[in-house]
Amino acid sequence: MTIPMRHAGRKTVRLVILSGAGVLLAGLFLLAGITGRAANATEAPAEPVQKKTANLTPPPPGWLAPDQAEALKRSREPRAFVAEVRREDPVLRQLRFKDLGLGVGDIKHAYMVLDSPLVNTFEDLYGPVRFMHSKHAARLEGNCALCHHVSPKGADIGGPGKDARLSETVACRACHQEPFNPEHPDRIGLKAAYHQQCVGCHQKMNKGPVDCAGCHLKNVPDHKDLVRLPADPTPMQVTAECLRCHEKAGEDMLQSAHWLWKGPSPFTVEREKKVMSGKATDTLNNFCIALPSNWPRCASCHAGYGWKDDTFDFTDMKRVDCLVCHDTTGSYVKAPPKAGMPAPEVDLKYVAERVGNTSRNTCGNCHFQGGGGDAVKHADMCEVLRYPNRNCDVHMGGLDFTCAECHQTVNHKIKGRSTSLPVAEGARSCEDCHSSQPHYG
Repeated sequence: MTIPMRHAGRKTVRLVILSGAGVLLAGLFLLAGITGRAANATEAPAEPVQKKTANLTPPPPGWLAPDQAEALKRSREPRAFVAEVRREDPVLRQLRFKDLGLGVGDIKHAYMVLDSPLVNTFEDLYGPVRFMHSKHAARLEGNCALCHHVSPKGADIGGPGKDARLSETVACRACHQEPFNPEHPDRIGLKAAYHQQCVGCHQKMNKGPVDCAGCHLKNVPDHKDLVRLPADPTPMQVTAECLRCHEKAGEDMLQSAHWLWKGPSPFTVEREKKVMSGKATDTLNNFCIALPSNWPRCASCHAGYGWKDDTFDFTDMKRVDCLVCHDTTGSYVKAPPKAGMPAPEVDLKYVAERVGNTSRNTCGNCHFQGGGGDAVKHADMCEVLRYPNRNCDVHMGGLDFTCAECHQTVNHKIKGRSTSLPVAEGARSCEDCHSSQPHYG
């Protein structure tokens, strides 16, 4: 064109050119999108994800809890059978023991595990019992004769020495061994002796547990022949299979704080015990602030599947994630930004066939790194507690405690509370287990 280029004209021309460039770019993007869709339509389906079953948090080589290992070893040592015993009046026996000076100070092992093979001759339904020997003796004011109700015939004939005195109090399994011994038909077996003596005393004194679960965990049966799942099930299929036998547990879970992320609390203002308190409702913290807008990431620690927004159905039991707490393989892991869904490489069938009681690892997968790192959110709990040494934590590192042995659970409601949340489903204190004389147990 030969017309003069005025300023306004130049501006107009530039605008037209830019508009033309925009149209050109839009056309290119549209063409690329069409081409991409066509290419995707002809692409081969994605390769299936390789499933992994390796333990992601294995114990360090050689790790063990020394106190528990020694106690288990002692519990399985055979004892010579005491065929003949000396019977005497219980009150006179108590007085004689007092004269001998038998008491708490004579106890060699303050902690014991009751796990003799003699108990499981006919069935093995429950795990071993942790027995705090010194604690019981201290609570009974050193009255050893209440439990050691008979002595081997000929005990204490060697004089006043310590060994002679201690021969009066032998282990239960020295007198009580296999049941139904035809040579000693009046002698009950070790399992019956434990239950008769311990439960009877607890009932009489109105102290201590009197039910099975109060003393030991029930052994979880092998689920390999119980679980009926396809080769590559969905998470909800796994839960549906769990509910086939454990529907009551599912109903209990729907009422728990670990599912609702809210619950009652005696620690709110004026002790209102508001059932709406919790990070799912009105609780803020200085770690992740609050749940809204962060649902998919925060819910990677939720014991459920698919909590990605406020439309999540808390009444749908099939959304409960059973494996996150009951995995024993160490291979189960959540995909962090996927609203609680498991990582695609997890072999769900493999894990479901090997479920069991909770452990430090299953609890720790969420609680040890709450807030995004070690010791950030839940007091000083951190990855070390998976396999601690005794100096770090005597309960976990020395006695191999799981979290649930202190934070006992009833109907999926867990006693104790977090340092950062007000919700409490039951109280726990040291004196629930220990006496006012902790060095005696």
